[in-house]
Amino acid sequence: MNEIVSAPTIPRNDTKENLNWKDNLSVQKLLDVIASIIADEYIQIAKQNPEVFSEIASPPSGVRNDRR
Repeated sequence: MNEIVSAPTIPRNDTKENLNWKDNLSVQKLLDVIASIIADEYIQIAKQNPEVFSEIASPPSGVRNDRR
């Protein structure tokens, strides 16, 4: 016979940790590292595939419906 067993509940503390980046130097450093990694990846991809970013940066040419 199959039984459904639920996991035991863990008592929760209602206090919430605040990860406010303005007040926490560790969070600031973590965000700096993440931003640096993303920037490095972006630069590497842009150097390897410059056409990818030129396509993203320039809007598609086509017929416009608005009056100019």
